[in-house]
Amino acid sequence: KRLVDNGVLQDSEEQQRIIHSLSAIYHGLRGKAEGPSAVKGLYIHGSVGSGKSMVMDLFYACTSHHLGRCRRMHFHEFMHLIHRMVHQAKGDAPGVRPADYVAKRIVKEVGTLLCFDEMAITTIQDCCLLTPLFNAMWDAGIVTIMTSNRAPEDLYSGGLNRHVYLPPFVASLKANCRVMPLISDTDYRQEQVARSGLAVDPVFCEQEEEGFAQQWWHKATGGAERQLETFEAGYGRRLEVTGHGGVVLTSFEEMCRQTRSVEDYHALCSRYHTIILEGIPTLDADGHNEARRFTNFIDASYEAHARLVACFDAPIGEGLSG
Repeated sequence: KRLVDNGVLQDSEEQQRIIHSLSAIYHGLRGKAEGPSAVKGLYIHGSVGSGKSMVMDLFYACTSHHLGRCRRMHFHEFMHLIHRMVHQAKGDAPGVRPADYVAKRIVKEVGTLLCFDEMAITTIQDCCLLTPLFNAMWDAGIVTIMTSNRAPEDLYSGGLNRHVYLPPFVASLKANCRVMPLISDTDYRQEQVARSGLAVDPVFCEQEEEGFAQQWWHKATGGAERQLETFEAGYGRRLEVTGHGGVVLTSFEEMCRQTRSVEDYHALCSRYHTIILEGIPTLDADGHNEARRFTNFIDASYEAHARLVACFDAPIGEGLSG
């Protein structure tokens, strides 16, 4: 209410409804005893820019201040952490079910509250893992708050063996989390950009507008000379890019056609505040790996609040032709 009164946020009955539910969870977590929690989590779904991440971040800011041991992560980042833990379980705890090993590690190392932004299922591996993993987490007393653009029943749409693996997860999710839609006709992110004045300088160009990337490089660096820089990426590897003063100039070929992990993208986007990406092609069904990497790249830049300047080879609406 104070943020609305101060003009920082706009008043929204829908967001207030979600905040009331999050407030109940907050008080439940502060008052709960040791052991498995009776506090249910929350799954918030709605359209882009409706305020899902914002209300969860407000909740996390309050809760982390008082509870301490909790974590807020992008869902892709979380799943890559989980896959590493599952791999480690084979050597560290032979004979123990990997999901149980991972759940115990999360409680010990992270805490009993996890907030996930942009919940999505994109691979059969993740879909198979989610039910045993989340059941083990919920049994261990971990409370989960999630945001997603999709309702639970619409996750992994068109995915391989979806009818086998998704229904058990959705049933467990509904048993352990309240599912709430956040309905809004307003895209608050678009309004924020319009008010900020950032929209004056377009960050997308279509059909490789000549000189667009170079203009942005000059604008962001003051016309500095391009130089090669090395940074630590995922799994301890080091990658080389063209950069200067927090600005990087790279290409779709380098970032999405090469084998890159989500950790690589998060490392890049946390190091550079402006990323100029050239040569984004039209993708068809044969380019599904590249499309997935590009999606992960966009998610990482959004999560890190990095400015992504994107140069497309064709009109943006034709970016995915099949």
